[in-house]
Amino acid sequence: MSYKINVYKIWWDGKDDLYVGSTRQRLCTRMTEHRRNCKKGIQYKIYGAMRINGYRFSYVLLESYEVSCKDEQLKYEQRHLDLLHPNLNKNRAYNTPEDSKRMQKCYRDTHKDKLRVIHKQYRETHKDEAKQYRKQYYESNKEELSIKYKQYREDNKNKINTYRKQYGKDYKDKIKAQRKQHYKTNREKISKNRRNAIVECDCGITIRKSSILRHMRTQKHKKNLQRVNLYYLNLLPFQ
Repeated sequence: MSYKINVYKIWWDGKDDLYVGSTRQRLCTRMTEHRRNCKKGIQYKIYGAMRINGYRFSYVLLESYEVSCKDEQLKYEQRHLDLLHPNLNKNRAYNTPEDSKRMQKCYRDTHKDKLRVIHKQYRETHKDEAKQYRKQYYESNKEELSIKYKQYREDNKNKINTYRKQYGKDYKDKIKAQRKQHYKTNREKISKNRRNAIVECDCGITIRKSSILRHMRTQKHKKNLQRVNLYYLNLLPFQ
C-alpha cells in the first residue's frame, strides 16, 4: 500500500544551520512535534540548534513523493541530504549495503583499540556461555563442519603449511615452553597412553608398546620375523 511523504528543510535566517527531514504528516503538525520534542530535552542536533537559535525557524516543502515502504521514503530523504549537505543531520537517512560495509570498516579501523578491549572483556565475562554455545553448535552441525573444514584444508594446504612453518619459527620458545608445561602437568596421563599405545611389530603382530621389548625376546617373534623375511624374498606365501 503506497502513501504520500513530504521531504522538508528547516533553517534560521542569518544562520548556517540547516536540517532536512521527511514525514507522512502535514508539515505544520511535524513542526509542532519538533518543538515539543525539543522542550522534552531530547538530545538531537536539530533540537540543540532550536534551543540556541529559538523556536521561530523557517521551513519549506522540498518535494512530495508516493512511496510503498519506509526504505523508499528514506532513499528520497537521502537524495536531498546529498544535494544540500545539512549540518544538523547527524546520520545518513539511507545506506546501501556497500555504504554500510564501508562505514563499519571505517569505524572498526578508527576504534580498533577500543573494540579490542570491549571484545576481550565480553569474552572473559561470558566465557562459560561461549564455551557451552560452541559445544552445542558443534554437536548440532558436526558432519557439516567436518566436511567444511576438510574442504578448507584441501583448498588451502600450501597456505596452512606456510603459516604453520612461519608460526613455528616466530614462536619457537613459546611453543617449547607450552609443550614442556603440558608434559609436566599431564605426565602421568601421557606416560600411561604411551605405554598402552598399540603398535605393529616387524614380525606382523600388533601389541602394546609397553610390551614390545619383552615380545621381541620371544620365540614367537623370531619365528614370525623369519616367515616375514622369507615372504619378502618370495620363498614362502605369507600366512
